[in-house]
Formats: sequence, structure tokens, C-alpha cells
Amino acid sequence: AEAAAVGSAVGSARLPAPPAQVGLLLAADVAYQREGRGLSALCSTVRRLAAGGGALLLAHKCRHPELDAALLQQMRDEGGMALEEVPRSHHHPDFRSLSIRLYIGSPAPPPIGGRLSPHYTHAPRSDTNKGVSGAAAT
Repeated sequence: AEAAAVGSAVGSARLPAPPAQVGLLLAADVAYQREGRGLSALCSTVRRLAAGGGALLLAHKCRHPELDAALLQQMRDEGGMALEEVPRSHHHPDFRSLSIRLYIGSPAPPPIGGRLSPHYTHAPRSDTNKGVSGAAAT
């Protein structure tokens, strides 16, 4: 318990205790390997930093359909973040891209019976999925 109050161990590294509260986490291009290597570490870091109720703004480039689906699922299950896709129509026109998705994440409630409430499941918006090759619909 004392070690948890001071920090967490990841492998052989010792992480400092997170600040009391993080209001907003910004992440861009943090998941890119087809097999999803590093997703668990990313999700546990997000969970740890957002533990005080912080939000997440995530920019993700769709490269591999299996990675895109795993990112959304693991962020919900392991990261404790319910992600909602920002409609492409809300992206700045100079920076809109068919391969870039923006998500706003908010703390998800604990799973009920091992599954999250349907209210918190990800449903891609139709205007954001047009023309995206390999986009994962979860």
C-alpha cells in the first residue's frame, strides 16, 4: 500500500505518483503498431493519470483496422475511458483527413457484470467513417 502511494512500478522502472488531479490529457499518434504492442501500457498510463476525473483528447491515425478496434476496446476496458468520436465536420477544414480520427474520452463507469453499460459503448458516427479504408466499426 505504501508503494502505491509513492508511485507505481512498471517493469523495473519506478514511476512517480501522479499529480492529485489532471484535468486534460492530450495524446496524438500514440498507437501505431499493427499488433497493438504498447496499448496496455498506454491504457494503464491514461487510467492512472485520469484517476481524478480527467478527460482525454486523442488524435489517432487509422493505419491497421485491428489496431483501431483494439485501441477503442482497450481504452474502454483497461484505460477506463469511454471514447466518443468527434465528427469530422467539427475538425478544422485545413486539417481534415480521412485517416485521422479525433476522440474525446471521459471516465467510463465501472463494468456491470464484466461489461460496460451499453450507454458507454463506442458507436462511430456515420459522417466520420465515409471514405476511411479499413475503419473499424465497433
